[in-house]
Amino acid sequence: MTGYTTFNHTADLGIEVSGKDEKELFSNAAFAVFDITTDLHDVNAIEVHRFAVEGSDREDLLVN
Repeated sequence: MTGYTTFNHTADLGIEVSGKDEKELFSNAAFAVFDITTDLHDVNAIEVHRFAVEGSDREDLLVN
């Protein structure tokens, strides 16, 4: 289970993301974008970065 599914959409591609809580939902959304745009088998984590974002609501927070 990858935490997301794709579907056809007029904007090229739609992504439906699921998660047991907000943290997992946002994590799965980020994973979906990277999984679709790159071959993750060729990616190696070299550094870890933590960051904070703000948004006026959950949707804005996810986009930011």
